[in-house]
Amino acid sequence: MKRFINFIRDTIYDINYFLFTLIIIVLVAFILQNRISYIFSRDYASIQGNIPKTTTKVESESIYASDNMPEIDITVILPDGSDIVSKASILTQSGVIDDQEKFLNIINTYNLQDKVLSGEFSIKKGSTLEEIINIVTNDALLEAKGE
Repeated sequence: MKRFINFIRDTIYDINYFLFTLIIIVLVAFILQNRISYIFSRDYASIQGNIPKTTTKVESESIYASDNMPEIDITVILPDGSDIVSKASILTQSGVIDDQEKFLNIINTYNLQDKVLSGEFSIKKGSTLEEIINIVTNDALLEAKGE
């Protein structure tokens, strides 16, 4: 019987050592994870009282008023012999249009597939979709709308 009691006692001690070691490992991992995320967080500099200028974001709206925005021209080359979907893809990839489907819908609605020209176009950044279509179709959209 004494042997059995010693076995239970040893097992309990071993379990306690194991649990204590496991708790220590979990606590150390938790503390390290929190410290690492704290160090790499953006707020670390402001918590320390040092706000580097590189973490300060300046939005373009605060620099330029809408009437003072510089005009940026994007040059796009639409190759000769390419279909309308390829031309729309080129306009999307160059950042001239945001939504290729809207562009194609307007082209198809006004039956302008054959009116989209090939060549080099200079388009102002921020132009509306209709302005862009008028540029690449030589004002065919205006004519189709009857304006």
